[in-house]
Amino acid sequence: LDSYIDQIATAMYRSGEGGEDQYVGERNAQGQMEGRGTLRSSDGSVYDGEFKASRKEGQGTYTLENGDVYKGDFKNDKREGNGKVTYANGDVYEGKFATDKREGQGTYTGADGEVYEGEFKAGKRDGRGTYTSADGKEEYEGEFKAGMHKLNMELSDRDIHAVFAAAAPGVGGGRPSGRDALALAAALGVALGVAPV
Repeated sequence: LDSYIDQIATAMYRSGEGGEDQYVGERNAQGQMEGRGTLRSSDGSVYDGEFKASRKEGQGTYTLENGDVYKGDFKNDKREGNGKVTYANGDVYEGKFATDKREGQGTYTGADGEVYEGEFKAGKRDGRGTYTSADGKEEYEGEFKAGMHKLNMELSDRDIHAVFAAAAPGVGGGRPSGRDALALAAALGVALGVAPV
């Protein structure tokens, strides 16, 4: 969303639409924003930092109208390099960015206390990482893909029988087979979040 809002604000600024943007700062010989300055956009966002050829370039702080604040590196009008976002809801991300998205190593801390530390790709948890729930009761270290962790779980025969007994009470004590096994697989899948409800 930050990227989309930024793109619209930048396009409106360059086209002269969207009301009165205000820039205070250095300019180059062509009159473009260059060097240090502050741009207050008509959408309510404020960028305070370095410019090159009227684009955010270098170090800066970008505050969106919704209260999200990014402090860090910019390249060609996009978040690129190291940075920190403090979201209006209290969540915080600190780490690497590429083309306006979380990319590479970073730490995402939820306002509720949950923490993910690891790799990001295209803005999502992707690669090796560690997740700890807000209450500290759930921890996972391993591979993540598109924001979800891969569940690496091995069940012993005893575990399978215990789960089956809990999922299908009243069924005999033997190993599940046929329709009961399918029901168990579906129940396990739903419980683990890996199968449709």
